[in-house]
Amino acid sequence: MTEEQVNAGDRPLLSTYESRNSVGCLKGLISSLSGCIKGHAKCWEAFDSSWVPTRLIDISEYKSIGKACLVSRDQIVAALSSERDLRYTSLSHVWGSHKFLSLNTCNETGLSSGFPVSRLPETFQQAVYVTDSIGLRYLWIDSLCILQDSVEDWKSEASLMGKVYLNSFCTLAASLATRPTEGLFWDRHPELANAFPVEFSHAHGYKRFAVFYDLQDLILERSALHKRGWVLQESYLSPRTIHFTKFPAFECREMFACENYRTAGTEDNAVTFRWLRHTSKTISRTEVFTYSDWFNIVYDYSRCSLTFITDKLIALCGIAQAVSRSPAIGNEYHAGVWKYWWLQGLLWMVDQSSLGYEMYPIRYHQTYIAPSWSWASVEAAIQPWGPRNIISQTFVELQGISTVPINGDPFGQLSGGEIRFKDRLFALSQFRQLAEADRSELAAYAFSLDDGLVPDDVSLDDCDGDWTDDQTFFLPLVESPDYSTWHSECSVCGLLLQFHWRGLETRRVFQRVGFAVISKADGNVAGSGYHIDEWAAPPWREEDLEVIISV
Repeated sequence: MTEEQVNAGDRPLLSTYESRNSVGCLKGLISSLSGCIKGHAKCWEAFDSSWVPTRLIDISEYKSIGKACLVSRDQIVAALSSERDLRYTSLSHVWGSHKFLSLNTCNETGLSSGFPVSRLPETFQQAVYVTDSIGLRYLWIDSLCILQDSVEDWKSEASLMGKVYLNSFCTLAASLATRPTEGLFWDRHPELANAFPVEFSHAHGYKRFAVFYDLQDLILERSALHKRGWVLQESYLSPRTIHFTKFPAFECREMFACENYRTAGTEDNAVTFRWLRHTSKTISRTEVFTYSDWFNIVYDYSRCSLTFITDKLIALCGIAQAVSRSPAIGNEYHAGVWKYWWLQGLLWMVDQSSLGYEMYPIRYHQTYIAPSWSWASVEAAIQPWGPRNIISQTFVELQGISTVPINGDPFGQLSGGEIRFKDRLFALSQFRQLAEADRSELAAYAFSLDDGLVPDDVSLDDCDGDWTDDQTFFLPLVESPDYSTWHSECSVCGLLLQFHWRGLETRRVFQRVGFAVISKADGNVAGSGYHIDEWAAPPWREEDLEVIISV
């Protein structure tokens, strides 16, 4: 099908290219980048021209003698004129298991003296080539700009990672490569870049569309790179990104453009399959950062992988630092939970379906990562409760929340933490695993309460525990309308707690072991076998309440 046949408007479609290393392909990407630089105010909003990374790769001698060198912040500042902003690219890539040239205390002096670009793996070499093609002098690559044999340097640089990408002129994303030897450029699938016409009839006539495959989904959601935990903040914070896949694409805060599709600057008759599937829906975005926005980030992050589990919180610290700059939210951040949204922050559950409903330990035991009430304490995909539901009543009173940062950075690694609240505990017993036919989307296990209540949905954080009687308790947190079923009754949502240890004080210390939901609906409808009227609803007597500490 020719370009003229599928063009439904006055403008031609974006060009397609024959080969993965096509000069025209790279020119098209750089053209999109240039358009962003000149016309997109949003893409400059968070840019800090005064901030300089600790180290960068200087490629000013790449064209002349094929060399690059490692330079320090002081050298970079000295090379800048007073009128010029520092501009550098950053590389986002998968490390893989193969060894390659990286910075350490032994070779730092040698790399600072200069080295042949040919010593670098293919992905790094091509990143140098693209950076030079853009017209920039500096490039940031984590393995070459952070000392790999220095724990102190890594801790310091990891806390700055968010700023590196936030202030990068453009991030080069090696989206398909599973190791640095595979390069940036890939052979295309030209058949997926083609479009075909579709006509829609309506009362006033018809309209003709050029329909494209949703390459944005293929590029962003199915690549090896976007399964990495670290890359989430790299992609969220970077103002501009070039995605190197079988369909190279440019993305910024105002536009997404690949060789067959753009989300901005195109006519209304250029659409994707995703648009056709959602013609009846409208998407409105508010400039106010909400808890749903935060948990969408956490939801995606919990489905990414990390080579080192100790990176669980620090790999998200750049995004958390950016969120903390909101005056409304503030910077009280504890193990992935904002004090501003502390109640919603506790309303999460393990996505049992992602585990295949198998019973095996998923909480970190050998290395401390986060308090048990934090989503960061489990090695599993999680589901939110709060963003999807309205809280109609609160049962718990917060009395304090704190964490102990290892290096004084609340957004980094932790050595401890606790939350204190006043509430009423209900003892649980008769733990059992549900038959496969009785399992719901969230629940594969069930308890009963000593006073006759039975949670409808139980999601355990870790099945490697002591489930004997008198060890597990239900802590009600909120009442929420349940819109997941036709009866639209309310549910009581809360935590499952177990004894952690008993201190010298009379107050008991617990750790979270799961999340449970008790429906107010008739037992025959909800499958719970009880009526909520049997439960003594608050306000409770003062003697029934206690200060509960969870670690």
